[in-house]
Amino acid sequence: STQSTWGVSVFHNMPTKLHIVQAASESRPGVQTPKQICSVTLPSENPTVLEIKKAVEKEQKGGIFTAERMRLICGRGDKKVPMADNDTLDQYALKSGATLEWKDLGPQAGYQMVFFVEYFGPFLIYPLLYFAGGLLHGDRWNSRSEAQNCLQLTAMALWCAHYLKRILETFFVHHFSKATMPLFNLFKNCGYYWGFTLFISYVLNHPDYTPVANHTQVYAGIALFVVAELGNFYCHIILMRLRSSKNPTARGIPRGFLFEFCSCPNYFCEVLAWLGFNIATQTIAGYVFMVAGAVQMFIWAKGKHVAYIKMPEYPRGRRVMFPFLL
Repeated sequence: STQSTWGVSVFHNMPTKLHIVQAASESRPGVQTPKQICSVTLPSENPTVLEIKKAVEKEQKGGIFTAERMRLICGRGDKKVPMADNDTLDQYALKSGATLEWKDLGPQAGYQMVFFVEYFGPFLIYPLLYFAGGLLHGDRWNSRSEAQNCLQLTAMALWCAHYLKRILETFFVHHFSKATMPLFNLFKNCGYYWGFTLFISYVLNHPDYTPVANHTQVYAGIALFVVAELGNFYCHIILMRLRSSKNPTARGIPRGFLFEFCSCPNYFCEVLAWLGFNIATQTIAGYVFMVAGAVQMFIWAKGKHVAYIKMPEYPRGRRVMFPFLL
């Protein structure tokens, strides 16, 4: 607000008072009036949603009211709209005196921790099953052919290289737009990655596994895997340059390389990497893993593509995940 003094405009940053109530989904059945949680006063006239969350956390002294596990919701007509951390109050046409709803998102886990645990499992489990082959299969393991052992070692090297790359990217490349995710996701993601690792490693490291006889096919599969992994890494570097650790939620338009043809070429490269792995190893378990991953990544890519095309300057000719196709 402004006030004129002797013809000079003086700006005053008015404090903002907000009332926080329990979201309808958090209230007990039959309760018509939402329970008042607290009121907070912020020095800024137009605070960000994250600043409001931290004020609530301070007022309520943490617990289930930590900023990471709370969602703030505002009413917009007949709709309830979840508020994004970096948005400001005026973006929702709200002013001092407004009432916001609070929703508990449940226990949270840090993105880096979740990614590390879900990737470290496959990195550790796969070689454990290989080196435990003697215990699991006895003399049959020791009587394998040289070709069988060579391809099993190669498959283990490719698998571990992929997950080592993922672990390093988690700590040194990726900037996560959110600090945490629901703790349940840790168990869900580990179940997926660890379960498929057990499945594929058991099949590939079994004495009855028949290695691919065509050496050209094996070499072609390994070459595709390596090229695709490098492509995936380069895509992640391009995405990293759009953000910084100080502003991890910044959204820009990725350009160059395969981004000129689709919105999420990093996922496309990952599918190609697993295709190369399967060309070299030829197991049903490996192909099931590749298809399951491709379906999930396409769902993620579709969501990202929808967000991108809301930007007026985004190139309309780009596909979702597969260049020239989908």
